[in-house]
Amino acid sequence: MIESMIEKLSTSDLILLALVIGHKDPALQISEYDRTHVGEVISTGNWWGADMLRLIKRSDQGHRTMLSICFPTYVSALEAWEKSPDGVVT
Repeated sequence: MIESMIEKLSTSDLILLALVIGHKDPALQISEYDRTHVGEVISTGNWWGADMLRLIKRSDQGHRTMLSICFPTYVSALEAWEKSPDGVVT
């Protein structure tokens, strides 16, 4: 039920929802596995962290900046992956 509702939200609405839910909760920061396997997680992951990385990836710079307030480890991991020539983040 909730998943079908979330699928209908716009990127802006999803970002606002993520900011409200995630408000710097340490439990919602990126795991070591997700941080070092960003490409794999984005393409095959079916958990919350994978959804967060996909949301950040499709966000424009303004929305990405907003997301970095509550999810700095996700944003920095994705940006490191995007800048990595071989897609490997250490």
